[in-house]
Parts: sequence; structure tokens; C-alpha cells
Amino acid sequence: MESGQCIVAYFGPELPAELSGLRGLVWVPLVHVRPREADARRAAELLASGAYDCAAVTSPRGVEVLRAALGRWPGRVRPYCIGAGTSRAFAEAFGLTPRVPEVYDSAGLARAMAGDGCRRAITIRSSAGDDELERALLSSGVDVVRVDVYDELAAAPPEVPHFTVAVVTSSVIARAFCEHAWTRNPRATVIAMGPKTEAALRSSCKGLGEVLMPQERSFKAILSLLKALGCG
Repeated sequence: MESGQCIVAYFGPELPAELSGLRGLVWVPLVHVRPREADARRAAELLASGAYDCAAVTSPRGVEVLRAALGRWPGRVRPYCIGAGTSRAFAEAFGLTPRVPEVYDSAGLARAMAGDGCRRAITIRSSAGDDELERALLSSGVDVVRVDVYDELAAAPPEVPHFTVAVVTSSVIARAFCEHAWTRNPRATVIAMGPKTEAALRSSCKGLGEVLMPQERSFKAILSLLKALGCG
């Protein structure tokens, strides 16, 4: 695929920095975030209670919602994040560098936390997320409390422009993509961030062909894949 033929569509609720300079990029948010303010305050209270030694925030959106409820990050709680984007958002919000696992997924995060000796942890999540992280922590002997601080709600866009490559990064976005965007561009190349997103695409986009996945779950890896396709 030649660069001039690439029109890359990204469907997440915020545009990641890694993709912001990509030529031929169109941003079509198919999901919007609704904060759960009472739950965010509960997460802040738990963090400040002194009863937990570790906490994991799994998305930049979680960081943003938590920051509105939590003035300062409590020094005795070790922070963990999945991926460079969440880590960057956390550092900007709280002035601290969180621990990031070598493998950007729930299993990798649980291994890192258990390996560091976490005993009681809080996970700060989207209500749409599965419980793989919590189950992995519990199986590693870490007592865990999950607090969902925001909802992800599908939103139909006013219009979907033409695109040749689609970047889909979560199961919620995958379902909205299949409903609102894929049928208008059924020949587009589809990139999924991780096997769960691919599975959601295949169950919701009937007749979907090949789905590409980056080597790791990161926007840096997605950008490398796009460049390998001749985009950007």
C-alpha cells in the first residue's frame, strides 16, 4: 500500500500522541467516557487509607478521572500502569513514574505486581473491562479490590469518512466500529490491539477478513505496523 493511498481511521475517545502526527489520519470517536464520580472518590479514599501497598491504573482515561478526585498520590502506594500512554498520563497527573510491565497486558501487569511483592492492591478500571487482571492477582496471592471509575459508552458519529486502514483498540470500540463504520468501508485493512479486540471484531463484524495485530499492545507498535503497511 502506497503512502498516498493510506487513510488511517482511529476510533478511540482520545487521540494518542504516537499517532497524532500521522499523515492521512482521521479521528472518529466511537466511544465517549462517562466518569463515575462517586466511585472515583471511593478509589481516592481507599488509596489514602493506608490499607493498600499497590495500585494499578489501566488507561489514560482512568488517570484523568482519578486525578479529579485525588489531590496527591499517597507516597506509600506503589503505582502501576499498562503501556506508555497510561504511564505518560500518570506522570503528568501525579508527578511520579509508575512501574510498567514488560508485557503490556493484564497477565504481565499481575506478574510485575506479584513479583514486586504487592500484598494488597487496588485496580482502577473501566466498567467495560474484564476481570483477567483481578483473577491473575488473586491467583498470585495478592488481595485485590477493583474500583470502576468510568463507563465507556458507544456513540454513533454524525458521519464516517472513507478510510483504508482502521485502528481498533478495545472490545467496546470494536463493537461500535462494526455497527457504525465497517459496513461503509468493508475492504479496509483492520488493525486490532490484542486478541480480545480481535475476538470482539470477529463476533461483531460478520464476514470480516484478515485482522492484523501489532507485536505488542502499544501505540508505538501500531505505528510501526502502519509504517510497514506504507502509511505515514
